Amino acid sequence: LGFALIPLVDEEKGAELLERITRIRRESATDLGLVVPRIRIIDNMTLEPSEYCFKIKGIEAGRSKLKLGYYMCMNTGGVTEEITGEATKDPAFGMPAIWVPEERRQEAERAGYAVVDPPTIVATHLTEILRNHAAEILSIKEVSQIINTIREKNKDVVEAVMDTAKFTLGQIEKVLQNLLREQVSIRNIELILETLSDYGPQMNTWLLTEKVRKALGLQICLQYADSDRVLRAMNLSQEWAERLVEHEVIPNDGSKPFVALDPVDGRKWISTVSGAFAAMQQENYQPIIVCPAEVRLLVKSSTEREMPGLVVISIDEVLAAGSSVSFEVLGQIEVNDGV
Repeated sequence: LGFALIPLVDEEKGAELLERITRIRRESATDLGLVVPRIRIIDNMTLEPSEYCFKIKGIEAGRSKLKLGYYMCMNTGGVTEEITGEATKDPAFGMPAIWVPEERRQEAERAGYAVVDPPTIVATHLTEILRNHAAEILSIKEVSQIINTIREKNKDVVEAVMDTAKFTLGQIEKVLQNLLREQVSIRNIELILETLSDYGPQMNTWLLTEKVRKALGLQICLQYADSDRVLRAMNLSQEWAERLVEHEVIPNDGSKPFVALDPVDGRKWISTVSGAFAAMQQENYQPIIVCPAEVRLLVKSSTEREMPGLVVISIDEVLAAGSSVSFEVLGQIEVNDGV
C-alpha cells in the first residue's frame, strides 16, 4: 500500500480491509478449493501515496489507485441521469467509472449508479486477482496440505493415488494447476484423486486433466449454466475439429499441445471464433464453445491469447452432466473457405 492508504488497515480506524481479506481467503477455499496462503500487507514508499499493488511470489499481478473519502460510481445499465465526476476505471473489470466525494454519494445512488467504497474496490480487485492467478498461487506446499487433509477423512483414496498408482505431489500439482488455470474449482478433490488413480501417472498430464474434467462435468456445466440449469453455447463444426486434430503438435517436453495451422488458416480460425465470441457477447451470453473432447484443449490453447474469456467445454463434459443440465445450441462455428 502507498502510505496514504494505511488507514484502510489501521485497526484504530476499523481495519475494514483486513476483515474483507480474511473473508476472501475463506471464500476462495470454498469456491475454488484453494487455500490461499496468508496475505501480507506492507507499506511501500516506492508506490504513489494513493496507489496499491498486488504481488504473487514477488511478481506484480495488478495495481491501481484509490481516492480515500471518495466513492467509485459505475453505470451498470440502471443510470437514469448522468452525473459529473473524475473519470477513472474499475480496476477489477476495467469498466468506465467516476469518482465522487462522500457528500455526493446519495446523489449518485439516486441516479442509478453502482456506488463502491475504497475497501470494496480493493477487495473486489483482490478476488479477481486470486481467481485469475489461482494456478500460480497453488504450490507443492498447498498440495501437500490438501492431501493431508483428505487423508484424515478418506485414507483409502489417498493410498490409491499416492501408494498404489504412485503419483507424486508434483504430478498432482500440475493437474490441479491446469484445472485452476481455466477457473475449474478443485474443491471436489476426492473425485479428482479417484479419477487420477483410475488412469495412473504414466498418462500425459494434459490428458489426465481432460479425464478429470470429464469426471467434473456436472460441476463445470453448472458453473456456466443459468438459474434454470440451461447451458447455452456455440457448437464447433466437425470440419474445424478435424482440421485442428490434423495440425496438432504434441511437444516432447510434455508442455501443452498446440495447433500449428498455416498462416491463412490460422487467421481464418481466429477470425471465425472471434466473430462467434462477439455474437455471444452481443446477446449477453457468456462466450462458450462446446466441442469434441479430443480438440477441447486445442481450441482453448489456440484462442486464449486473443480471447482469454472464452470458455471451452467438451461434449464429454456435457454428457457427464446428464439430465441435470439442459444444453441449448446458439449456433455453429463453421469453416468458410470463402472468408
